[in-house]
Amino acid sequence: MKKIILFSFIITGLIFSTFAQQALLDEKPETLYSVSKKGKNRTHYTHFYFGFGSYVDQPETDALKIVPVLSNQTSLGLRYKLKFCNFYAWGLDMNWSFNRQYIKQNSTNFFPDSLSHKKEIFSYHTLGLEYYNRFNFGKRGNMIGKYLDLGVWGNWMFSPKHTFRDTYDDPFLGAQKSKTTLTSLNYTTDLHWGVGARVGFNRWVIFGKYRMSELLNSKFQSQNIEPSKLVVGVEIGFF
Repeated sequence: MKKIILFSFIITGLIFSTFAQQALLDEKPETLYSVSKKGKNRTHYTHFYFGFGSYVDQPETDALKIVPVLSNQTSLGLRYKLKFCNFYAWGLDMNWSFNRQYIKQNSTNFFPDSLSHKKEIFSYHTLGLEYYNRFNFGKRGNMIGKYLDLGVWGNWMFSPKHTFRDTYDDPFLGAQKSKTTLTSLNYTTDLHWGVGARVGFNRWVIFGKYRMSELLNSKFQSQNIEPSKLVVGVEIGFF
């Protein structure tokens, strides 16, 4: 009797073992061990970033000089990368930026007129799109690693403003300070384009962008007056 019971347990165990093994064999190996195509160093990768840069004063004309650092660009963007091989990828960058240029006040300033103020700020927003080529360096694993981006960009400018701040030794109309903001400006252009470069290490980036097109229309182009075209700064990626 004991031998029969023991034999029954053995048979039952073999049956359960067979079914369990069959269930494992039914699994598809490619789903168990496949590597995702999405990731920092894989075929597709998308991430948000924040950037801050300073406009660089350019020597072309004395009629429009800016104050560096105070003249800056703040941006938020979404960047997509498509990897082709270990050392090359390309991608698209969609972004919003807020730009402001503090204009130096001196006797040679003619933008938008020759009047001097306590402070003068020219500001505007942009929505932009960039196409870039990425060249990777070194071993990375599933990390972004070191890279160089070279790209071309275009944007649409909206809500340009010109702001003047003044103070008065003698109260003007009862006030010692005033702020005047001009909107719906008729001397700006809407669409712009340029080139850019980035050097990155993982989430940190040093960038430079140069605007090739004109920001002001013919009203000032005939006088060779143009806001700074070059901005350099840093970005941090949000993974």
